[in-house]
Amino acid sequence: MNKENIKKGVLVLVSLGIIFFVITSGGSGTVAGTSTVLDGKQEATIKVRGGYTPNEITLKAGIPTRLNFETKNTYDCSLQLYIPKLDYSNTLPSTGNTFISIEPQTVGSEITGSCGMNMYGFKLKFI
Repeated sequence: MNKENIKKGVLVLVSLGIIFFVITSGGSGTVAGTSTVLDGKQEATIKVRGGYTPNEITLKAGIPTRLNFETKNTYDCSLQLYIPKLDYSNTLPSTGNTFISIEPQTVGSEITGSCGMNMYGFKLKFI
């Protein structure tokens, strides 16, 4: 095998790696999530540690929502939770579950939240 073929092979592998990364990461770094609906209510869990995962959740409009912020050995700024539309600001426990109830929202509504330093954020979309 000559050097030219090796260069072409490496170029193909690098290109495929980049394509795979873009496809699997969604290209934007967004981790999407959904909710569970039971008895006319929905619940979504957001893991809190070095940010919020998932950081974008699609929810059903018109039904009550309960968010479960789950922490486990979390000691970063994501513990300071701020949700402006809900007038919510609180420090979460380093380990545990914190539940926040949200009244039914209209189709197209969005609620955003962030850490106290505005470094990490999340978005709730109601459809």
